[in-house]
Amino acid sequence: MSGVRADRALTDGTDTVLPRSRLWAAGGRALTHSGLLFGIVVVLLATLAAIAPQTVARQDPLAQDIGNRLIPPAWMTGGKPEWFLGTDHLGRDILSRVLYGSRVSLAVGLWSVAIGGPIGLLLGLLAGYRGGVMDVLVMRLVDLHLAFPFVLLAMALIAILGPGLWKMVAVFSLTSWMLYARTVRASVLSLREREFVQAARAMG
Repeated sequence: MSGVRADRALTDGTDTVLPRSRLWAAGGRALTHSGLLFGIVVVLLATLAAIAPQTVARQDPLAQDIGNRLIPPAWMTGGKPEWFLGTDHLGRDILSRVLYGSRVSLAVGLWSVAIGGPIGLLLGLLAGYRGGVMDVLVMRLVDLHLAFPFVLLAMALIAILGPGLWKMVAVFSLTSWMLYARTVRASVLSLREREFVQAARAMG
């Protein structure tokens, strides 16, 4: 009877519930990991502070106050609560400057990964799965990129393209895709000869 019930469950389509239940179980185990939860909370707080810095930083990040310059952080001797992280040499609030500046860093990082990641993923997949000339071309292009120091290559591209937020995103995208390509290629090479891939090829 148990075998009949199992067959009925499979034919009724209830086997599709198993991946979902496993996914929920994996999510539940991940939420019980203290280190993961701490990292998620830190990333969320940093993201929210970057999106809406005015909720945390009350000072103007560009306002100068020479009379209150070089004030130490609030928890140190001589610090003041209104300048939690202190002030710089021009009297500007460091906390406000950090939070407002984090918006630019967050935007550049997210867009660089969103552009460079798919490029590296696609080239890594093609190089690892197709092999041959495609693999040689992609890997030689990766080696050519890695032959130049990152800072030198970024400075050269900025000198050619000029300053600007989207130009900075383009520079980081062009200089980061090969990291994703190498990682994906290595994974594809290890999976290409597995039994389920050979079975899929045999089935057409």
